[in-house]
Amino acid sequence: MVRTVEFLRNPSAGGSKTSSYWLPPCLQGAKDAGLDAFTVVSYKGKGHWLSLFGIGDEYHERVNAEHIGKGLPSACWDLGYLGRSDTYVRVSIDEAHPSHAWMERTEPDPSRWLKLNLSLSENYDPDGHVIVVGMGRKSRAYLHLLDWERSKLQEASERFPGRRIIYRPKLNKRQVEDALVPWPDSSVGGSIQDLLKGASLVICRHSNVAVDACIAGVPVECEAGAAHWLYSRGTTPTVKERLDFLYRLCHWQYQRNNEDMKRGWEFLIKVSANGS
Repeated sequence: MVRTVEFLRNPSAGGSKTSSYWLPPCLQGAKDAGLDAFTVVSYKGKGHWLSLFGIGDEYHERVNAEHIGKGLPSACWDLGYLGRSDTYVRVSIDEAHPSHAWMERTEPDPSRWLKLNLSLSENYDPDGHVIVVGMGRKSRAYLHLLDWERSKLQEASERFPGRRIIYRPKLNKRQVEDALVPWPDSSVGGSIQDLLKGASLVICRHSNVAVDACIAGVPVECEAGAAHWLYSRGTTPTVKERLDFLYRLCHWQYQRNNEDMKRGWEFLIKVSANGS
């Protein structure tokens, strides 16, 4: 049976440059994967799959809930976990990040990880600084967690007296600090890789920084996101466990070109069929 996919491209919701660059190859990739794909500017509910970019948008959140409420799958796309941010986009089924169940159903095939030419490092220092990673404006509103950062910073200060606690606020798309919490020791500029050197712990809600910390060998405490599948079992996984996670994760991100997007849709079709 031919499956249909409705691509939501609402100019007033999720209309970033990244989403506009994502749409053409993702649409063609779906067609090349054998799906009957079409675009709409407002949700019609006529596709088996719903495909959208940026579930944090209020309108996208609402129509996504409506679609999966019918027992139908949605492909939720956003910026990639690893690799160049202008090249890779990530995907999940029904929510912002792949659930524990989807991660379990993903084969730890290293092929996609190896193409990134990345390697693990060991930057952990048990006496080093603690990094508290902030949330973006949309995430705060979407998750109703307006005071999460403040509470985590205060908690970290109490747990680690004398330890340097660094606040890493999220930047919005205009590269302006998107922080609610005034904190005397914050890191806005510079790479996250440099900030992770010599760190003792990363505390985040669901940030991609948890993935960076996995590569860097820095312990993580997180409450959600893709990395929660790994760190829910402990803050200091082994090298084997870290690689197992990264191998799986790389099957949930794809390059913005027709060929790789076809692979992405083929993966989504396969993994969702295995999970049904």
